[in-house]
Amino acid sequence: MNIIEAIQHAENGKLITNNFLNRIDDFLKYQKNGVFYRYTIENGKPQYKYEVREFSMAEILSIGWEVVENNYFKD
Repeated sequence: MNIIEAIQHAENGKLITNNFLNRIDDFLKYQKNGVFYRYTIENGKPQYKYEVREFSMAEILSIGWEVVENNYFKD
């Protein structure tokens, strides 16, 4: 999927990743107003890394976006 489709999924509560982030076990969680939080998986648990407000040109052009199947923030 492309970045627009991925952002739409994220706005509906899904976690997203792309071919760049997936290689290092990172994903994005949408917060609000176009702000995402980037997480990495350490010992099977999500660890907050930093806030993302802009995407690189490579991420914008990437068609390697996908929804993260395991939702780490559900009870």
